[in-house]
Amino acid sequence: LACTTDRCVEPGGCSNVLQAGFCAIAGAGYANGAANPANQCQKCDTATSQSAWTNKANGTACSDGDVCTTGETCAAGACGGETPVTCSDGLGCTTDTCNPASGCVYTPNAGTCAIGGACYADGATNPANGCQKCDSATSQTAWTAKANGTSCNDGNACTTADTCQSGTCTGGAAPNCNDGLDCTTDSCVEPGGCSNVLQAGFCAIAGAGYA
Repeated sequence: LACTTDRCVEPGGCSNVLQAGFCAIAGAGYANGAANPANQCQKCDTATSQSAWTNKANGTACSDGDVCTTGETCAAGACGGETPVTCSDGLGCTTDTCNPASGCVYTPNAGTCAIGGACYADGATNPANGCQKCDSATSQTAWTAKANGTSCNDGNACTTADTCQSGTCTGGAAPNCNDGLDCTTDSCVEPGGCSNVLQAGFCAIAGAGYA
């Protein structure tokens, strides 16, 4: 042991004197204040004993190794007095439990999705993406893409027949902006849509163009 002064003294022979500020317990040396590796509520306290573990003061914080409890303290050399952890995500669509190894678990109930801190019924559309929905059979914690070809609106007035493709609304063909007049320049302009600008030197009256 590094914490002993070893020598041979006549007539007794070998002498192993424990140094000040250390404990020698079960064949190992520990500095004063060191915790018992097998019991966090005990320590080397040379003022009490240099050859045995000493209980830490009652009320010393400790951990029982169960993440589903809190507030444990030492009492008579043992860790206890725990209070159960309250697991609640504030959602009515989940069953909240605690796993001693991993902690709080929030399991969505059947036929629902819990996404982004909110509850959605099976089939509900993602408010931020019309091409995604809650499909509890696929995932209860993430949006599922709607079937390709599902009708949607990409918000672009210059596309028609928009459809969902891989969870994204994809614009279809451009609208027909032809007003049938040769004296206008016809185009589609965001955000208003079709634009029919009368060319200089012409009049458009009652659906007909005049020079």
